[in-house]
Amino acid sequence: NHTYDFSSGYEWWMMKEAKKRNPDIKLYGLPWAFPGWLSTDENNPYTDPEVLATYVVGWVSGALKFHNLSIDYIGIWNERPSNGSYVKCLRRQLDEANFTNTQIVAADGDLKICEDLLNDQEYSDAVSIIGLHYPYADHQGWDKCVLLGKPVWASEESSSYDDA
Repeated sequence: NHTYDFSSGYEWWMMKEAKKRNPDIKLYGLPWAFPGWLSTDENNPYTDPEVLATYVVGWVSGALKFHNLSIDYIGIWNERPSNGSYVKCLRRQLDEANFTNTQIVAADGDLKICEDLLNDQEYSDAVSIIGLHYPYADHQGWDKCVLLGKPVWASEESSSYDDA
């Protein structure tokens, strides 16, 4: 058994301050890394989707329990391939923990997610929003995203030309 530390990091303070200034602001959690104990393969946290989903739902739960912060959106893993088994597991566990309003954003990366969702209805049902990084850089696959009928967010974008 591993424990969480809900007292460290500046993120809790920042989210609370944002809520003070705008109570309607939406909160979005996006894992960039995972603890090594989640998997026997340090490069692949998806080896046990149940354990990974339990970890993420624990974070969402702790945000509410210790900081009175409701997480509106949860991402999968920044700029890494998504995993249908994990996302389905995450949706189920969020629902079972009464976080039915927490929406899943996938995949915080490229357009391939749209094809994956079109090929797996349960996976598609688990995802509320398509999160793409620099979505206008590559137009291949946009037609598949449109077919899903889901909102598409630029979950990472730049306001300037970065290839100078």
